[in-house]
Amino acid sequence: GGGIGGLTLAVALANVHDIQVDMYEAAQQFNEIGAGVGMWFRTWKIMKTLGLKEDLTNIAVTPPDERKIFEFRKAGEAVGQSFHDLVVPFGVLFMHRADFQQVLAKRINAECTHFSRRLVNYTYRLSLRGKEIVLHFSDGSQATCDILVGADGIKSATRSVMLSCPGEDKCNAATAGRQNSPHTDSQSEIPKGNVVWSGSVAYRHLISPDELSRRFPGHRALRSPVQYVGKNKNVIVYPVSQGRAINLVAYVYDPGQKGALFSDPWVTPVLAAELLAHFDGWEPELIALLELAKNPSRWAVHTLQPLTSYVAPQVAFLGDAAHAMMPHLGSGGGQAVEDAYVLAALLAHPHATRSTIPQILRSYDAVRVPLSQRIATNSRLIGEAYHFNSSDEAGGDEPPSGVGQASGDRLESLAVMIEEKHKELWDCDACYQSTTATELFEGFLKAAAV
Repeated sequence: GGGIGGLTLAVALANVHDIQVDMYEAAQQFNEIGAGVGMWFRTWKIMKTLGLKEDLTNIAVTPPDERKIFEFRKAGEAVGQSFHDLVVPFGVLFMHRADFQQVLAKRINAECTHFSRRLVNYTYRLSLRGKEIVLHFSDGSQATCDILVGADGIKSATRSVMLSCPGEDKCNAATAGRQNSPHTDSQSEIPKGNVVWSGSVAYRHLISPDELSRRFPGHRALRSPVQYVGKNKNVIVYPVSQGRAINLVAYVYDPGQKGALFSDPWVTPVLAAELLAHFDGWEPELIALLELAKNPSRWAVHTLQPLTSYVAPQVAFLGDAAHAMMPHLGSGGGQAVEDAYVLAALLAHPHATRSTIPQILRSYDAVRVPLSQRIATNSRLIGEAYHFNSSDEAGGDEPPSGVGQASGDRLESLAVMIEEKHKELWDCDACYQSTTATELFEGFLKAAAV
């Protein structure tokens, strides 16, 4: 997969000369969908380590600095109220997701990138070099590798095959006949594994700052990222593309639909009236933003039920394929980067050989599963708090009419939670994870030698 996680892994391994990296991407070209992405300090440190500081600074809006990142505002009635400013030691770099992808893509060997190759199955076989994995693509073609890394998103074919046949013999038997099925070219035909609908949809649109200024002079979104919160809804706005656009994402949550089957397309264009109807009665400055979303797209927010392992024999997966999470901490892409960075450090280790692949994957699993799952949990909890559905930390349920009845104490409680859940995003050195994983790997090798 050629998303942020897969590309980061390829970049991190680009200068490891005894490893050949081949990337297989289902699309015809790199074409990241979505709009804005925010890069927190823990991710930024990894990017600097990979030599991408200058390239990313050139495409970002906010340079590294101490500043107010988000203004939080309850907005579910005619008169809104700002109740918290999130200030962090290092700002957040806001950028367009496609720009980020292109920065990474420029650093990898184009000859080793293979487009229009959708994985439908993998099997194991013995060769003169030992055990290897055979990749089977929807067009009937095949490829081989020593390690398969599934960075193929929430609808991961890698994960689906792994969950259906965790062992080598079982995998070959259970999937026999699938590998040469040229008609299996739609991800809708791939078992979804642990994928569940969160009950939330996200409406996305890019807004022109000039148009917003004309419509609503002095709007706070022109000077600061803003998070508007209300009962079962929240709207986040922040600049992207070096300030040439404002990214708007409006979340609408239906608790009764959590875990239900989402039968419509996961991503689809909708009428602006559908978006506006959800926010009837909210404060005018928010409505002004939504009215500029003339052609929004609606995304069904799906997540993965927590997994206990991200590996199988000679197979690992990362990013959304491993831990697709709620987006409310803005950390899904960052976690994919951390997965890739840790795995790359292990693969680049001097003692990384075909015979030590089990120890490599065991070390990756031991480090990344608990850390990524903690971020996923916190992202879910902060989303519940934004929607006033967190009984223990955000003060319990609010009336369906909005957050107008929220007391000062309850807003203070939400402000405290915002600080606590976001602090780890800048107050944690993600680079240490590679050191921890390397130490585990070396320990496993010593234990095996005894």
